[in-house]
Amino acid sequence: EVKLGDLATIPLGNPVLSAELTSQTDTYDSLLIPPDLVKGWIDSTIENNGLLITSPVADFLKGFYARESSNPPALLLYFQKAGAPDSAYVTCEKDVSIPSDRRLNRFSNPFILGDGIGFVASLKFSLPDLPVDATIHRATLRLAIDSTASLLGVDRTYTLTKTMLKDEGGQLQPDSTEIDSTSLYTDRDHLSVDITNFVQKWASAKHANNGFRLAPRYLGLDLYRAVFFASEPDSVLKPTILIYYSLPAQK
Repeated sequence: EVKLGDLATIPLGNPVLSAELTSQTDTYDSLLIPPDLVKGWIDSTIENNGLLITSPVADFLKGFYARESSNPPALLLYFQKAGAPDSAYVTCEKDVSIPSDRRLNRFSNPFILGDGIGFVASLKFSLPDLPVDATIHRATLRLAIDSTASLLGVDRTYTLTKTMLKDEGGQLQPDSTEIDSTSLYTDRDHLSVDITNFVQKWASAKHANNGFRLAPRYLGLDLYRAVFFASEPDSVLKPTILIYYSLPAQK
């Protein structure tokens, strides 16, 4: 049995083909495998470790049915048998998705939200020393989007979960959850999320500031990936919280 760890550590071989795939949803996408490669697998003259299918760019993502589905990946072979044309339909024996961030490392420390992929972002901010009598009216998290590594569909509203974290014996665990409906626009360079409730609790010391977690509310409904800048020297790209507050009138 070939396990995930085995497949993930097999060295990459030479590219055998390139094909143009589009984001359109057709019944099938077909890739022409070199016949000599398949013959080598059959004759055992070429070691059969399978094929790695990947995209040369970061801003493309397309999902396919896996082996344990009604439409598994398959190899359709055409050959000659007894002088007559024949064919064989071979289903996939093993498949695995191997996460790779090799094309997302243009900057030092990105974080990613991804529906249908399971990316989750955890963040923590040190709050400024506000006056004890300050009233916090609104706190907005502002995240700069890296459009070259993100995959955003048409303008629509995605629902995010915002989870405050608590420290239990050195392990961060969910403390409370809020549902936030946030729009990701393809022509925008940032994402804004309302975290007023969290900042109010941290500022009043009602809850310890252990940070919070952002995640898609409904995994698997859409394939998208939003990549945000983090730990960048440029202050415009750093994640920030804008806090709006007021002070009592002076007597």
